[in-house]
Amino acid sequence: MAIINSNSTCLINIYDDTGKLTDLGTEYYKVGNTALSQNKFGVVILSGGQGTRLGCSGPKGLFKICDKSLFEHHIDKIKKLKYSQNVRLFIMTSDHTDEDVVSYFKSNNNFNLDVVFFKQNSLPCTYKDGSVIKIEDHKVLTAPNGNGDFFKSISKFDLSDLYAINVISVDNVLAEILNPEFVGAFIKSKVDCLSKSVTKLPDENVGIFIKNSGKLEIKEYSEIDKDQEEACEGNICNHLFKTEFVKMMGLKDLPIHKACKNIPNDIRKAIDRPNETKCLKSELFIFDCFAFTDKNKIFSVPRWKEFAPLKNGMKSEKDNPETCAQAYRKKYNKEY
Repeated sequence: MAIINSNSTCLINIYDDTGKLTDLGTEYYKVGNTALSQNKFGVVILSGGQGTRLGCSGPKGLFKICDKSLFEHHIDKIKKLKYSQNVRLFIMTSDHTDEDVVSYFKSNNNFNLDVVFFKQNSLPCTYKDGSVIKIEDHKVLTAPNGNGDFFKSISKFDLSDLYAINVISVDNVLAEILNPEFVGAFIKSKVDCLSKSVTKLPDENVGIFIKNSGKLEIKEYSEIDKDQEEACEGNICNHLFKTEFVKMMGLKDLPIHKACKNIPNDIRKAIDRPNETKCLKSELFIFDCFAFTDKNKIFSVPRWKEFAPLKNGMKSEKDNPETCAQAYRKKYNKEY
């Protein structure tokens, strides 16, 4: 197992220490700009998750940072693209978020964009002993089955007019979408997938890129030795996929990962074992697609430009609404 760092051949870094493009970056920018003019790129915003850790019951994408919802921040980025009127936008929702998300976009006239909504699937939640959790009327408690369901869920659409799709997570307020240098690096590298990364901070809870038996993988930070974890490249869930690869992955079965989660208090009152506080959720991870290709690389980006995730409420010191707002103001030099 090899840790991916600045010396790794599979890592592309085209920014200098100030965040400006190098000569290679400028070349990639031109290539990407030309490619974007051909109107063959799509965007998927992954927004099936709920905002329970934020202390809100609605979808994460509706949470406001600096007076705009996370969705609005991403829509603004798309509209600033030179060819935004021709970008196909897909929003992946879930049983838990679909109604609120669709209603929100409808009330805003879809922000004058062509938006397609699709739902990821759900899987049963279980207790630690494997028993399915039951709620009122003997219904089974379910949860969204992870961002890896993107491949199968989007495969019902005709994507033949698209060359590639940029997939982002809704909770990163600084996510850049189809920036030309990223698209150019993707094209020049001739890859199926190009994934953005940032240099990991000490004790930061992000997945880490590694290479194992010649294949890129992502490992949890807890699986890496302390003396190795610094200067690693961390996953920020911003991927550019060739559409042919997406179609192929729609026919594959990704492994199921079990995640131990807290059962929200309002749900605990309704389940068949109200004294239980934990449950197991079954999730598919989008990066498990790496096992199905040898043609993928990592694209390192400046943290201040592209990564400020909203993961927690204000009780946490990290990745909370205020840290996101601070990062946003720093990037755009705005005061709120």
